[in-house]
Amino acid sequence: LEELLHTNTPIARYLRWSAQYLADQGLEAKLEIAQGVDSDEIMREALQGGYDLLVIGASAARGIFGRIFTEQVTPHVVERSPCSVLVVR
Repeated sequence: LEELLHTNTPIARYLRWSAQYLADQGLEAKLEIAQGVDSDEIMREALQGGYDLLVIGASAARGIFGRIFTEQVTPHVVERSPCSVLVVR
């Protein structure tokens, strides 16, 4: 999975651009790819990383599957996070 970040796919380019944009603003960004249950992997990283803030989307993909995914993951992360969570639309 880690190799994905080094490909020329649209998602890899977007992730690299996002990290660079944040760095240009003086913010540190860490790109991670994990395999597993989404909310569990986010919580694992939050606990191990000692972060001050998690930023998560209020909605992921469009359509029924996107809404189901987001409706399950975002509230779970907000309720269990060891740090503050910013939910963005």
